[in-house]
Amino acid sequence: MIFDGKKEERTLHHNSPIINDDNYYDDRYYITNSMLGKLKESPAVLQEYLAGGGFLTTKALSIGDALHKSILEPDKFISTIKTWSQNDLPVPDKTMRTKANKDWLTKFVEDNPSMTILKDVEHDMVLKMRDSIIKKAEAYTKGEHEYIALKEINGVAVKSKGDILNEDGETLVDIKTTGDCSLESFKESCEKYGYYRQAAMYCDMFERKKFAFLVVEKKAPFKVAYYEVSKSSMDKGRKEYMDLLEQYKYYFKEDMFGDKVEEHLITGILWL
Repeated sequence: MIFDGKKEERTLHHNSPIINDDNYYDDRYYITNSMLGKLKESPAVLQEYLAGGGFLTTKALSIGDALHKSILEPDKFISTIKTWSQNDLPVPDKTMRTKANKDWLTKFVEDNPSMTILKDVEHDMVLKMRDSIIKKAEAYTKGEHEYIALKEINGVAVKSKGDILNEDGETLVDIKTTGDCSLESFKESCEKYGYYRQAAMYCDMFERKKFAFLVVEKKAPFKVAYYEVSKSSMDKGRKEYMDLLEQYKYYFKEDMFGDKVEEHLITGILWL
């Protein structure tokens, strides 16, 4: 089931939650690729997240969120991005380690809930990243943006939000920010952050044959790369996400008291 979460509300079953663009990230009923990443770390990490803990907003995530909005949801980029400058600080000639400055920024964030907070120089950087993508790879941004898919896979309710369903009808494109967009460096990122798993899972969710990453560097001259995921990498990612779904069922659906999570022990062999 695929739909535009900004315009519609859908549910997978009559007893499952209604999902739309506004509550997508708050919902914990459906499993996402990022949740499977937490499960891969440890069942306890996912358990904490599902219980309402484990939230972490990093500067990299804020910049990535802003970039996505600038390209895919320009109206939201205007309405949900809040900026500040060094001159706004009570002691502008001092660093953020200064208590007065630190307290000011904390209050600024608290006074702007649900907003993506960026320093003015970061906001300018996002605009330059956006412009670089549009100049070099605008064709790959054409299509339907920010679509949500709901499916049941092996007895697990799963959701995904696709960046760009390309106009070719075959390719799903995902935007990533990085410090180094070279092929070798991004391959390492794919391994480290489970991007192959995401590619396979999203293709299955959205019934697309191809998956590609549109990658932009977070430094001048803001180089851009477009990488399609190979079939072998897709197969590898599909096996991983299917295995993790089985683990999810074992730890979270078949054990109502959480004993299996509590008893989980990380084991392995160290070698040189």
